[in-house]
Amino acid sequence: MDAMRGMMEKLKLTVNDDKTPLCQIPQKRFDFLGYTFERCYSQKTGRAYIGTRPSPRSVKRMVENII
Repeated sequence: MDAMRGMMEKLKLTVNDDKTPLCQIPQKRFDFLGYTFERCYSQKTGRAYIGTRPSPRSVKRMVENII
């Protein structure tokens, strides 16, 4: 948490402790800026990596805008 605070201070951003949960990657996933960060597996090698995809909320909003 301290390392993250240091990075955010360099970017002149503040951290809201009430809204900022700690999660263990890769056991848990989290949403940030419209993306879900989670463990994914390579289709070629089968190796695990931390990947992103659009969050369900973002997808829902996009579909609503299209319709």
